[in-house]
Amino acid sequence: MRTMMTVATLAAMCVSLAGCATPRTIAVPGGTAKSQAAAASEPHKALDQFVGVWSIEGEFTPTPGAEPVRYTGRYESQSALAGHFVVMSREYGVVAEDAGRFSAFSVLGWERARGYVLTSYSTGGPATWTFASGQAPTGPDRFVLYSTHPRNLPAGAAAEASSVRVVLTIDGPDRQVHESFERQADGTERLVTRDVLTRVR
Repeated sequence: MRTMMTVATLAAMCVSLAGCATPRTIAVPGGTAKSQAAAASEPHKALDQFVGVWSIEGEFTPTPGAEPVRYTGRYESQSALAGHFVVMSREYGVVAEDAGRFSAFSVLGWERARGYVLTSYSTGGPATWTFASGQAPTGPDRFVLYSTHPRNLPAGAAAEASSVRVVLTIDGPDRQVHESFERQADGTERLVTRDVLTRVR
């Protein structure tokens, strides 16, 4: 049971994204491809670097002082709605006794009120986790987002009210590092997950 709980927590908190130089686009009815592409703003264009196929090597530390759980995975994503969103699917295999594989599906986008917004669904843990950057400085090489679940923080809420912070760092065209930090009772943060993504194509 304890192992399953840690896997469920990992599934909820692993929000690894991925990118490559040549995005694939999902066709959308209405308007020409040219007019739809022109509608994408600069913040939307930054999403292109999260599109592609990547391999994942990561670590998850379920509780303070616990031994990290190491895992590998595969991440694949594509552009949607003329570059306004990135749709991501991923498969993880956890290296731990009695811990099976799990899947996750995420959508990353940008909106004027909440900045970059990531919503993640997984086969374990809470059904939905949402993270938003708010007005915090972010991109194009470092994206910082704060949990809005389970507290359902309103748009523009102070970062101090968030229990989880996610940092997505673009480390060149072929490598990304995605980390999640959990706020402790004393106000400090601890590293919970760290994913290193390497581009496959």
